[in-house]
Amino acid sequence: MIPVLALASGFSLALTPVVLGGIFLLVFAVWLTFTFIVRYHWKNYGTGASEIFRMNFLYLTGSGTLITLLIVSLIGYTLTSL
Repeated sequence: MIPVLALASGFSLALTPVVLGGIFLLVFAVWLTFTFIVRYHWKNYGTGASEIFRMNFLYLTGSGTLITLLIVSLIGYTLTSL
């Protein structure tokens, strides 16, 4: 059974775990590209080592938390669609 996303307007969209996995991979690729750009910028234009460390730590901690939540959500959605 495939879960169906039903919107208030009556439009419904069947989302398979494969489609959501593809969306996750796309979001992850965009995040990875953005991370490389931001870290390069901080490394070359940052004002001090402690500030760069703090920015990297906060950014990677927040990003890691959100990516973990995405993975857990994808796994939960996959298990409910079986």
